[in-house]
Amino acid sequence: MDDELPLAPLFADIARLQEKAGLAGYRHPMLEDALSSLDRSVEELQVASEELQVKNEELLLALANLEDERQRYRDLFDMAADGYLVTDARDAVVEANRAAGELLGRPAESILGCRLIDLMSAGSRQEFLRGSRAARSGRAGEAVLMMNSRPDGTRLVHARYRRQDETRDGEPRTHWTLMDLQRPVLESETAIEGDASLSRRWLAIYEEVVSVTEALLDSATGRAPSLSPTARRHLEETEVRPLAVRLAHLRARRDRWANRHREEVGLQIDVVTGRVGYQGRSVDMTRREQQLLRFLLERPGTFYPARALLVRAWHASYLSEEQVRTYIARVRRKLALLDVPCVLVTRRQQGYALIFD
Repeated sequence: MDDELPLAPLFADIARLQEKAGLAGYRHPMLEDALSSLDRSVEELQVASEELQVKNEELLLALANLEDERQRYRDLFDMAADGYLVTDARDAVVEANRAAGELLGRPAESILGCRLIDLMSAGSRQEFLRGSRAARSGRAGEAVLMMNSRPDGTRLVHARYRRQDETRDGEPRTHWTLMDLQRPVLESETAIEGDASLSRRWLAIYEEVVSVTEALLDSATGRAPSLSPTARRHLEETEVRPLAVRLAHLRARRDRWANRHREEVGLQIDVVTGRVGYQGRSVDMTRREQQLLRFLLERPGTFYPARALLVRAWHASYLSEEQVRTYIARVRRKLALLDVPCVLVTRRQQGYALIFD
């Protein structure tokens, strides 16, 4: 037995007693029985002590592994690319990682204690409350939300929510994973500041990808009515929802490049006053003229027939194609007055497009 064990002095005293008893020539039977019983007790005590030491070592190893797991979780939580938030029963944030702070434009520590609904834009609060109630009742889900991001901006996010395992205090927790739908889809997605031609290139790419994704989503939703309830739920989870999230991401990136392109071209469109300006010049435009200009400006170089412009630019399919031609002529004339470096081109069998120099 190791001398460091607390039982070692006791075993040493027992050994000395046994040695003294053995020096006598005659030992009483009761003494023999007591010594035998003592030997058995000592042996059982030694075995129990060794088992206890082994269990203690196993417990220390389990605690070390648990600490490693906690540290690994903390590293994954803090260093993850997506935003992670944990909220309590009042929807107050109790944990937040660095990516969540970057998403909201503030240090992660400053989010702690804030109610998550207060970080949402007004239009997303009802959707958030539905998700929060679902998570507390044990149902996992997802939603596309608009969150307030400093300074004075908003951020479109895809939020997944689920109820976290019960904590030690028994209070329910909700885990939120936030994916930024406005971050670049492609690593090479860059453009030199002020280079409108590169912005137009990315704008054209995103417009094409958005159109393809819209077609895929329409196809998936079109198949749903003919399916059984079980197959419809499977289609919703595996195709419709992922495509809807993807489409929201692509549209957000397209809108970002559209805004950047308009800024680099230098056109200012004031929807309140109806004024459109360029390098110190300005003209008045009606609401439909502005809608037409904005639509073509966000899709430079792409031709659209009059019927497509009625539906997509004006959402007024009841109007005539002749009215489109009238508005095209007006916008063309006003762009010439502003001396914008682009031409509103008409091509037979193709339609109309805004072509930049």
